[in-house]
Amino acid sequence: MLAGETGHLLVNPEALPFTTVHFRNNIIHSAGEPYLAEESAALPPRDRRNCWFGQGASPAWDTGAVQADPLFIDLSAANFALREGSPCVNAGVEVSARVTLDLLGTARPQGRANDIGAFEFAIKPMILSAWSIDGRLRLTWSGGPGIRLQRTVSVTPPDWTEVEGSDGLSSMDPPMDDPRGFFRLIKR
Repeated sequence: MLAGETGHLLVNPEALPFTTVHFRNNIIHSAGEPYLAEESAALPPRDRRNCWFGQGASPAWDTGAVQADPLFIDLSAANFALREGSPCVNAGVEVSARVTLDLLGTARPQGRANDIGAFEFAIKPMILSAWSIDGRLRLTWSGGPGIRLQRTVSVTPPDWTEVEGSDGLSSMDPPMDDPRGFFRLIKR
């Protein structure tokens, strides 16, 4: 269903003995209506890993249910993509034998597991540029809150440390007390 529509999940009790129901990795978001229709049958208990939010507890038959706000990008605009930090990211059950793409054509999974919901969360790459200006190193990137610059002297093994004052910036002339160095961006 789409934003603004109402309805209930109905598992037809008469059809249940004659069919197998695969109901996994869905987000069920209620703005007040019960999740299930009164006449709905109970499915056999299984780790179906659906996310239930808004109207009480999840059904007992969804033994691996996530009960939390899915953190959509913009529910009021019907943008059901997941924001960073969503409890639905990497929380789904394995379905890649049947479901290899999300509704936008993004390959599933993008992380260590499938995401719950119609859209796979994909981190957009951050680009870090570097050049020398008057003997100083200048770094620029597409910044924003929570994006931080880290530095290490060696990548074998790396010992990443935060470059102080880089949070939320988009350019910086980091101190170069050691001419060797590797930099990376992280988002927290």
